[in-house]
Amino acid sequence: MAFHTLSPTVQSDPGTRMLKFSAQDELGGKSGIYYFFLFYLSSRAIVNSDELIAVVSDVGGNIDQELSGRFLKILHDNLSEDSVKPEASFNLDVFDAIKDRALEFMSGVKNQRELAAEQRNEGLISVRRATIEKTFEVKKRRAEARLEKATDSRIVRMHQGEIRNLESKLRNAIAELEEKRQVSVAYEPVAYGLMELRSNNQ
Repeated sequence: MAFHTLSPTVQSDPGTRMLKFSAQDELGGKSGIYYFFLFYLSSRAIVNSDELIAVVSDVGGNIDQELSGRFLKILHDNLSEDSVKPEASFNLDVFDAIKDRALEFMSGVKNQRELAAEQRNEGLISVRRATIEKTFEVKKRRAEARLEKATDSRIVRMHQGEIRNLESKLRNAIAELEEKRQVSVAYEPVAYGLMELRSNNQ
């Protein structure tokens, strides 16, 4: 994973933007200069998920968990064309140091998401497999009961074919579930920047 060379407003990759804005922290009452990173995290399993995760750090490299959790709302409430522009300048040396911490943090998040997804995956696959097998057994018993009562050879072959089709569908359904047992979690940066935060008293 790599961050592209910084330009004044936009990275060389147009999909990853550098933002600078000033905001008021109406809930936590915090103030100061913070560097932030937005990551797109995707989980691929039996149930897929996609989310944006913010990592917010002060200039000393200390990640603020509270601000990280509230950052998307702060961004939504304060970032606009007429928003107050921050006075602080973007420090590349500070940014590079914080970037490493943010990537390390996201690596930990990725590992946590993988573990949670694997546990959820195993439970869901077990439940779905049991449901599929139960449904198959009910349908197979009904088909076998019809087969036992059949006397016409054509009807016998029809019910025998029905049972084979059910068995084939069961194998395919289980194989499809097993293919989804593997969990994949990945993340990539989509934006980063500097936030000048003011408390209510400022």
